[in-house]
Amino acid sequence: MAPARAGSFNANFSPETLESFKSLCRDQSRQYTKVLERLAELYLGSQGSILDTPEENLIGTQTSSPEVDNLAKSVEQLETATAIYREDFEEIVSQLKSIEARIKKLEGNIVK
Repeated sequence: MAPARAGSFNANFSPETLESFKSLCRDQSRQYTKVLERLAELYLGSQGSILDTPEENLIGTQTSSPEVDNLAKSVEQLETATAIYREDFEEIVSQLKSIEARIKKLEGNIVK
């Protein structure tokens, strides 16, 4: 079956895994589709190496500590800030180009 629109896909999860995943996302007030997208971004960013990590490290059962949790939260905050800065960057560049064009026009009028 073809996806309904660009950017969508069909997945074949086990029903138990899918329901547990959706339930956890609901409990954390997150859209499960956004969580899946973020997981895909992390996978791409690591060139697939995140799956090379032993499962106990991914789950965090044996290596979790307050320091690791604080670092993870800090990284998440940095990623959020970076995403905001990227979104704003294009707008700032556009504004600067507009200002530059107006300055050149003013300078042209002064020289005449």
